[in-house]
Amino acid sequence: MCRGSQKIDKAACDDVFAKMLRITHTIFQCCSMFVISSVAVSAVIATALAGWRVNEPAFYVLWGISAAYFFGDFVYLVVAEPAHLLVACHHLVALSALGFMLAFSQFRLFMILIGLHEISTFFMFLKRVEELRAWKAELEVAFIACWIVFRGMLSPLLVAGAVVVLVENVSAAAGVHLAFQTFFFLCNVYWTVELIKSRWRRRNGLAQSQVF
Repeated sequence: MCRGSQKIDKAACDDVFAKMLRITHTIFQCCSMFVISSVAVSAVIATALAGWRVNEPAFYVLWGISAAYFFGDFVYLVVAEPAHLLVACHHLVALSALGFMLAFSQFRLFMILIGLHEISTFFMFLKRVEELRAWKAELEVAFIACWIVFRGMLSPLLVAGAVVVLVENVSAAAGVHLAFQTFFFLCNVYWTVELIKSRWRRRNGLAQSQVF
């Protein structure tokens, strides 16, 4: 009986620990996306007011908090949720792209603009917060709207811009930059398809996507 009780207690403790870890991770995601989104919007506004010359202080702030988030979330995914392989790979490529942007300042405007993607991510994470379930419908509308604008419309524009840069100035750096933008665009295409499938499953009462 004691051994059985110890096994039950251990299982219960493991469940509590896993739940606390998920809650902590959700808080980390929401807070990180709020800060990244806010800084990205501020950086875009500051850059636009400067005639689209990159605001360097805003860039470095955005770079720092983005690097911290992607690294932290990558470690969490590898350790706690290895099933989310694509998201982990995305974070690893994002960290590589951040290092690239640090070395090649001519592409920093693209990083500031791609930071706007995380506005949709912020609303997606908010939908997972149990205390905000009463606002789920409103958060869903905000999430879908931001997804369409920043991932459905802005992402292909960034790829097109990277192509223009490469054509105007053929170089290895421009080619690498185009590869990064293409990767993020393809991730957005894949996730958009998954999002549509998820909403179709929800409408038909089928199993939901783990991501959306």
